[in-house]
Amino acid sequence: MIQYLQVLVVQSCPDVFAAKELSLLKVYCPNRTEGCRWFDQLRQSKAHLLECQFTLEDCPNLECTERIPKALKTKHLEEQCLYRLVQCQHCDEQLVYKATETHLETCPSVPVTCLNNCMGEELMIPRNELAAHLQACPNRKDECGIISCTYVAPVDDMVKHMDSNAKSHLELVNNACVSLQQQVQSIGTITDKKVDEQQKSWLDQL
Repeated sequence: MIQYLQVLVVQSCPDVFAAKELSLLKVYCPNRTEGCRWFDQLRQSKAHLLECQFTLEDCPNLECTERIPKALKTKHLEEQCLYRLVQCQHCDEQLVYKATETHLETCPSVPVTCLNNCMGEELMIPRNELAAHLQACPNRKDECGIISCTYVAPVDDMVKHMDSNAKSHLELVNNACVSLQQQVQSIGTITDKKVDEQQKSWLDQL
């Protein structure tokens, strides 16, 4: 509006005196709707607009479509823009703020707790070191290596389990061997029967 008035003054007032009088008219800043309270002579408007903190400006981040008052531009760029560049506090990788949540789901340096709760919530391990920790964790659990034994316990208890259950383990192994032998015999019987049937079929065809 101010620019329009300035052009109008020049075009409609060839009389220098009349143009000067019009330029003394007081007008509001066009950013009044944004909160600017400037109200002064028309001739002062150009200088005011160059520094008016309520002038809307485009965010320089390419994917951002926000228009921000000049006074809030710095805050927008540093704290509010979803497309501002930030640094992951765990791995120092630079990424767009909007992608932070997704990044943290896979960030190799994010602290996680031990799955075996070996030190409660106090022990936090970088995600990329968790696998190695679990291999040596004092609270890690192991399965008994004896066939058919379903015992699962912390590694430190497994030695005691093996020592105190030697007899039952021998029985389990023996039972497994007997079962395996029976299966082998059963397979052999079925195979022999099929061979006999095949031979008989060939003889009938002769």
